[in-house]
Amino acid sequence: MKNYLIPKSSRFRALLICGIWLAGLEGGEVLGAGERNANEPIGTVRSYVEAFNRGDVEAMAASFAVPGFILDGMPPHVWQGPNAPRDWFRDAQAMAKKQKLTEEHIVLTGDPLHQQVTGKSAYVVVPVSFSYKMNGKLVNQSGAYFTIALTQVSGVWHIASWAWTKGVTKGTPAF
Repeated sequence: MKNYLIPKSSRFRALLICGIWLAGLEGGEVLGAGERNANEPIGTVRSYVEAFNRGDVEAMAASFAVPGFILDGMPPHVWQGPNAPRDWFRDAQAMAKKQKLTEEHIVLTGDPLHQQVTGKSAYVVVPVSFSYKMNGKLVNQSGAYFTIALTQVSGVWHIASWAWTKGVTKGTPAF
């Protein structure tokens, strides 16, 4: 399989570009925190999380723009390209198998802290928790944040990039 990881020399440039793109969102429309319309960015975020919880990598990939970018606390930390969500999920499953993790589950624990739309771009930050079993023992990561940049294509919101910010882990952390 082709590796779409950003070489170390290009990581700063990729993060800088994402930061500049996100900075361009300033001044856009801010949606109400409780909105759950599937035609809104948060609807795509919820669909992606639900697909992850089902282990449905194809539904996860369908939520993504091409190319996509993922920045995660799990090594190797950065995935990019047309198969970014599939490559990330493959790596996450390999790590889960190696570390004997089962029952991985993400929960959106509150309304979005930020949900800003400017034209066909959106920025969403939502509090999350992540739980799993490691060797049969429950581990909970609370106080985490899922930050997502989205783009609208033909009236449909797609994830352009997401980043996971770890919270506090109760139990023995896997990574």
